Amino acid sequence: MLCNLRIFLLGFFCVLMLVGTGIASAGSVTFFVEVAPGFAISLDDTLTFPQASPGDTVEAELDVTIWSNVGWELMVSATAAQSGDGSPRSLEGGLEVLGANGVWRPLDHIQRTVRTNEPPTSATGESFSVPFRFQAGFGDPPGTYTIQVEFTVVPEL
Repeated sequence: MLCNLRIFLLGFFCVLMLVGTGIASAGSVTFFVEVAPGFAISLDDTLTFPQASPGDTVEAELDVTIWSNVGWELMVSATAAQSGDGSPRSLEGGLEVLGANGVWRPLDHIQRTVRTNEPPTSATGESFSVPFRFQAGFGDPPGTYTIQVEFTVVPEL
């Protein structure tokens, strides 16, 4: 009877090993994820210059924050000015931006580069100020004018 018990226990453990092996089998899979280049920009939606008399030049700075996972450049352009009633208006004076080369450039329909050869940012982004200046002309009637300015972040070439 002891021999039968040993054979039974040996068989029982063999069955447990076979069943346990089936429960513990594993497999693996390889995942592929592609991260695309991406950009984000945050800035105030208005910038108000100090009052300017004809012949005066006034300056103001706009705070900008950029997030990018690749090298980047920042471009800026402007549309035509509008008078207080919303009608298009040419200004004798002009709006300028401080370019990436440190030179003041007229801001019009042509995109101007204000930051270049910038490395990828951290998760908190990179914050900086963009200087603008405006010179009022004697041909500019008194009033408040609006100028739409567009910022564009592009990958570094």
